[in-house]
Amino acid sequence: MKKMIYKSLKVFLFVIGGISMIFFHASSDDLFGRDEGKQKSPPANAIYPIKNYAPVPMVDPDIRIKQEAFSRSLAENMRDQYLEITCHLENLSNQPKEIYAFIFAYYETNAANPKYQKLLPPSKWRKQDRLAEAYLTHYLTSTPSEIPINLVWDKNEYDYRSYRKNADYLRIFSSRIKQSYDFYPPIWKYLEYGINNPQKGLKFTLRGGNPPPRDQTIQTDYVPPTVQETREQIYKSKRQLKYTLYHSSRSTILRSHHYHRKRRSEEDNGFYNRAAILLLNADENSKDLANGRSEILLQKVYSLPSLPNPK
Repeated sequence: MKKMIYKSLKVFLFVIGGISMIFFHASSDDLFGRDEGKQKSPPANAIYPIKNYAPVPMVDPDIRIKQEAFSRSLAENMRDQYLEITCHLENLSNQPKEIYAFIFAYYETNAANPKYQKLLPPSKWRKQDRLAEAYLTHYLTSTPSEIPINLVWDKNEYDYRSYRKNADYLRIFSSRIKQSYDFYPPIWKYLEYGINNPQKGLKFTLRGGNPPPRDQTIQTDYVPPTVQETREQIYKSKRQLKYTLYHSSRSTILRSHHYHRKRRSEEDNGFYNRAAILLLNADENSKDLANGRSEILLQKVYSLPSLPNPK
């Protein structure tokens, strides 16, 4: 009898160990490295000069965000949603400013799983919870265009390996056997990409004392609806809209449109709760721009309020 119990326990432990190994070593090579285009990722052993790093951004005192607003609306299918970020930029000088802009909207949570912590809470003697202090980006969209993940970081980076460890930990203890792709690089990696690749941003002119010409007051990538969309009153082309700018003397109203697709998983279905704005100097005579980077004019991260569900 004891031998039978011992054999059964041994088989049970072997099965549990096998399932754990499958969880931990599932094919997660494509977790952050989806092939989005034929653009090559940066080399793993790339060396950047120390002059290319600016840990403390030098904000231009002549530029300020006078007002910002966030609105939430339903999409045409009554299931997905839109987030619209409106920023009123003001130029306090008489000289026009050439600017590259990046705007990010993303859904971010910490790596701690409440369901797992109820079963196995952290030790009371440990004052800090490592997973509660590690943040994961589940969903992110950017303006003026989406940035492929493989251009933001490389799989051989330490940041990628440590971040994927937290992502796998959350996925495993969320009782999800299916491979999850709903993890994006942290926001600081996207900001770093924007600083190193300013030409990928939205270029516009923040006017000084002189107003813009009449034909340059509006700048947008608006796509007109097709005949079928007009007939059916379902405007799917609105998903392609990324930005709309209204220029005037000393000010520009920048509206960034972010489409949010409803996710299958409950853990990844949260609406945008963070936003980031990055303004870079687009002056061709800038020394930093000649080195492949751009001077930071303004950098700001927002914690979005709990926007009500649209009706």
